[in-house]
Amino acid sequence: MRLADKVVLITGTGDGQGRAAALRFAAEGATLVGCDLNATAAALTEQMVRQAGGTMLSVAPVDLTSEDDVRTLIDSAVQGFGRIDRLYNNAAGARMGRAADTTEADFDFTFRGVVRIPWLVSKHAAPHLARSSGAAIVNTASVSGLVGGGMVGNSTLLAVYGAAKAAVIRLSQISAVEFGPLGIRVNAISPGLIDTPAVAGILGAGTDERLRAWHEEQLLIRRIGVPEDVVNAALFLLSDEASYITGHNLVVDGGWVASGGVGHPRAEIVDALEASLTSGLRY
Repeated sequence: MRLADKVVLITGTGDGQGRAAALRFAAEGATLVGCDLNATAAALTEQMVRQAGGTMLSVAPVDLTSEDDVRTLIDSAVQGFGRIDRLYNNAAGARMGRAADTTEADFDFTFRGVVRIPWLVSKHAAPHLARSSGAAIVNTASVSGLVGGGMVGNSTLLAVYGAAKAAVIRLSQISAVEFGPLGIRVNAISPGLIDTPAVAGILGAGTDERLRAWHEEQLLIRRIGVPEDVVNAALFLLSDEASYITGHNLVVDGGWVASGGVGHPRAEIVDALEASLTSGLRY
């Protein structure tokens, strides 16, 4: 019951990590406010939470790149439950592509969907969070904003997305400084590849089943992440257990960043290096 008696706002609760967060946070005692662009999917999540014994208000359809829609969301949360205690900025929208091939429209769409959403929601939620004890915000970034091409084979198909997610990390750090005097902690999570409906194509579902194996080979923990892996991290950062943590970016990626996207040591390379270094290093 780490979120008992807390009103938690989660964006993007229609499926994937947002739905998993709604179910887990409700089980931890939270009263939930969710939203999504897809009203049907959002309603299904709300139904699932209620059937599990939780309390949830779903506001949908909501376009979180619209400041008017964000105001509506925040007002609905406050009118429904009187306050907001925690904020999980999960929602995002992006278009894939190489930097040289990305259109101006796709560039703008991605930055609006990735950076503008957590900025806008945090901006309007902050005055309400400031009235809560132990208030916290968690923003969703990505390992693609940290290292390499951001995808299997060092592909650069997430060029603009990676740049936008890097901006989310910096936004989170600067927000931690700005909101600190208000008593609001701000952290980010950088997931690696997580098995959700949105990334089915990246995992090769229905096209090239080898892609999943290639992704797994780049990890120190040889499995693709699941939404619960990210939700567990978000739960920790939003709970009082993380009351001394702010401005941090928690990587949840099976060791992808730590290994540089290379995975486990390759025995033949290690053996060759050891053989060549038997006499030690000289400078």
